[in-house]
Amino acid sequence: MKLSNQKFRYWGFTTLVMVLFSISSIASEELQNIHWDLSELYLNDRAWTDSHDKALIEIESLKTHEGSLNKSAKHLLNTCQAISQVKQKINRLQTYAYLKYSEDNLNELNQSRLAKSDLMMSQFDQATAFFDYLISYCFSI
Repeated sequence: MKLSNQKFRYWGFTTLVMVLFSISSIASEELQNIHWDLSELYLNDRAWTDSHDKALIEIESLKTHEGSLNKSAKHLLNTCQAISQVKQKINRLQTYAYLKYSEDNLNELNQSRLAKSDLMMSQFDQATAFFDYLISYCFSI
């Protein structure tokens, strides 16, 4: 018995829907119990908050480098290292925030943490805008 293209598509689609439905019901039960082991990043939410607060202070301190990059090569190197160190801390904070959010995106604490990390990244970008401008200017000459 030969199946027409239309019947073949119908049977294929019906089978696919049944398989996906059974997988999704199993997956949704399993997904509710999945949690990341984030202890290598921060032991708990309080440690994340403490690190976040310290990073905000460090971001503000980066602004002191503006206008003084031409003092010496050593000062330029120190500025590059300071920016890099703060950026690494921000990346770590954002990773924790995004992974906690992915565990439960309806949790208000996870939503708030994610928003704080995004705001912190914006503050970092603002604080280091002078550096990006200087570097792009130097390479455009």
